[in-house]
Amino acid sequence: MKILEAELKNFGNFVDEKLSFHDGINVVWAKNGAGKSTIHEFILAMFYGLKGEECIRWQSWNGNGCLSGKLRFESGGKTYLLERDFLDGKNKGHLHCETDDQELSVEEDLPELLGNMSENAWKNTLYVTQRGPNIGKKLASELKNYLGNLSGKGHIDVSHAQEKLEKQQDELEWEKKQAQADLISRQQEIRMKMDYIEQDIERLKKEQEDSLESLRLLKEAKAREDQEFARKQEKEREDRKQVRRVSGAFQRPAGFHYSKIIRPGTRDPHQSSPCQGRTPVLVRRYFRSSGSVSGYSGTAGRADCPESAFTENL
Repeated sequence: MKILEAELKNFGNFVDEKLSFHDGINVVWAKNGAGKSTIHEFILAMFYGLKGEECIRWQSWNGNGCLSGKLRFESGGKTYLLERDFLDGKNKGHLHCETDDQELSVEEDLPELLGNMSENAWKNTLYVTQRGPNIGKKLASELKNYLGNLSGKGHIDVSHAQEKLEKQQDELEWEKKQAQADLISRQQEIRMKMDYIEQDIERLKKEQEDSLESLRLLKEAKAREDQEFARKQEKEREDRKQVRRVSGAFQRPAGFHYSKIIRPGTRDPHQSSPCQGRTPVLVRRYFRSSGSVSGYSGTAGRADCPESAFTENL
């Protein structure tokens, strides 16, 4: 953009003043109070208007006309004429493209010609007062928007986009932390389950060892019982043998004989009748395998006993 002419009407200490600017750097030199700062403020007011009490502040004391002005500038290879009437702060304006002879809208087209730069950004970059620029976050945000829209066809709110991206980044960071927390919680849960499983395995191993030990003790006890039972059986066999040996002497097996003296008046238990006579008789008895018993009198003398006394069936 290049400012070509400025026409001030009843603005500050100027009643009707027209200024022309040339290519390169233009220097306005004058004494204090001559209106250098007024020209500066006039250019700003033409682009962005006056607000509230600013109309009273810049109303000329020397003239009785309406506070107004004209500004001719060049932008994008075209020349434009901007006119404003600051009466009562209404900032009525007209924008005319002299190159195309086309009426434009002050509200819609002028901001685009200014690169959608806000008044605050203008005042702290292109329009710098003696007090210097007011640099801060707000200006930085507006400059981001301005620079972001230099190569674009439409208006892009870079600050808003950046805030949105930062918000999305924060949300992603939160989701990431939440996912990490969930992962840690899941890992802890799995670790606890593994600990429980390991404890169960150790418990089962201990139970298995106890069961094996109990089984070993039971086998040992069974072996002892079997040994005791075998010992008792062996003892019973030995006892039965002993009983048979003892009782065998009374059973008089076949081929066994014995001698006995029968006194008069007594009876041999194997005889059917008592022996008669006065002389003792030696009775010798033989046992045959057929089961019959035979006997005869010995040298002690003949027995006066009937023959039936010498034979007895067993």
